[in-house]
Amino acid sequence: GCKEWRIYQDNKSLKFMAHEGDILYVPPNVFHFGISKTDICNTYSIGFRSPDTLTIQEDFNNFINYKLACINYREELHRHLSVAMLYDYRDDMQLSLIEKLPRDYVLYNKEIPFENFSIEMQNRLKQNLGLIENNKIVLKDEDHISNLNYHQVNKLKNSKSLLNTVQECFANVVTETRYCSLMPYFSEKTIKTIAVHRPFVLVAQPGTLELIKSLGFKTFDKWWDEGYDNEKDHNKRLELVYNTCREILSKDKETLSGMLNDMQEVLEHNYNNLFNLTDNMIKLSISM
Repeated sequence: GCKEWRIYQDNKSLKFMAHEGDILYVPPNVFHFGISKTDICNTYSIGFRSPDTLTIQEDFNNFINYKLACINYREELHRHLSVAMLYDYRDDMQLSLIEKLPRDYVLYNKEIPFENFSIEMQNRLKQNLGLIENNKIVLKDEDHISNLNYHQVNKLKNSKSLLNTVQECFANVVTETRYCSLMPYFSEKTIKTIAVHRPFVLVAQPGTLELIKSLGFKTFDKWWDEGYDNEKDHNKRLELVYNTCREILSKDKETLSGMLNDMQEVLEHNYNNLFNLTDNMIKLSISM
């Protein structure tokens, strides 16, 4: 068929006759319309939209390769136990434990007595502690790592790639610096998770989530059980954390990506609150 196109821009008009097989490009925001000049005339319009910056950022934030991260470089009992609990799910996680404790120490320590775990958890831990002892537990992109000295471990802990690792996972299981204490505390490990717009599950002292909320942050009890934060028994608290992680790991990546999208308001709030707190602390230190 044949169609006459009229294009208007800047108080000027242009007429163009399009015949069968012709292609006409009209830039964005240019007013145009066409008048058919034959009885049969089929026209196909194709539009291209470039996403705005916010849309690109949201899509990037919601992209996940793994369900959970649990990254551990320095030896601590609660970290060793956390990795042993989650070891069966390592294919769906970014899981690491660079410095390890002797197996007998884990089994016979007094801080988190092994016999105080449920029978089911004792069996899981016994099986996985042996596997951990005989295998490297490193992140998917750190297979080249073997024995590291203190300075190499610190370099890895503070690298930018570590933040990228957390960001490619749905959520971060943060094994905080302290665990066997009743004084709430959180460190840069939790702060870094907030900075990359990710939710977190805390292996920490009881009341740490409440401390975080008191500073203006929001947590994630809308999406999973955070009752572990109220449990003062160290063994029971670890098992409750495991139950929360298992609930997350039972979901497919598509479902988790949808959850991450639902969380955007909370994640953005936490990010902004983090930097507002930082600004206020700087202003306070300057005024003192």
